[in-house]
Amino acid sequence: VAVVRRHEAAARVCLGSFQHVALHTARALAPEIATGASHIEARRTLWRSWVHWPVSPRALPYDAYQIPVRFGRMRVASASFLRQARRTGRPVQVWVVDAEDVALRLLDWGAEGLVTDRPDLMVPLRDRWVARGRSIGHQDFA
Repeated sequence: VAVVRRHEAAARVCLGSFQHVALHTARALAPEIATGASHIEARRTLWRSWVHWPVSPRALPYDAYQIPVRFGRMRVASASFLRQARRTGRPVQVWVVDAEDVALRLLDWGAEGLVTDRPDLMVPLRDRWVARGRSIGHQDFA
C-alpha cells in the first residue's frame, strides 16, 4: 500500500492476493486502491454461477476477478462464471493463458484481461480477435 501511494499509482493498480486477510487489510488501509476478489470471494461467485444465484454488485468489496483457468481439476474460468461476473459489473482477468484456443474461448465469453507467459502469441491473437469485430472491455490485454 505504501509503495502504491508513494508512486501515486492507485488509479493504475489492482491488488490481488491468495489470502483473504491480506486483501481485507489492504481494503481497510487503502480503500482508494482497487482489489481483486480473494480466493474465498471468487469461490462464492463460482458456486453462485453453478446455480444462477444473483449477486448484488453494491455488496461486493472488490473491483475485479483475477482467476485461474483451473484450480486443480475444477474449471474456474467458464462461460457461466463470466456471465455471473458480468452481472456484478466486475471485470474478469484470467491467468495463466498461454494456449490460443483457450484465449479465444475466454475472450468470446467476455474475459477482459489475460495474464500470459506468451505475449508473443497473445498480443497478435488479441489483435486478430479485435479485427474480427469483437470489442475489448476497459482492461488492457497482455
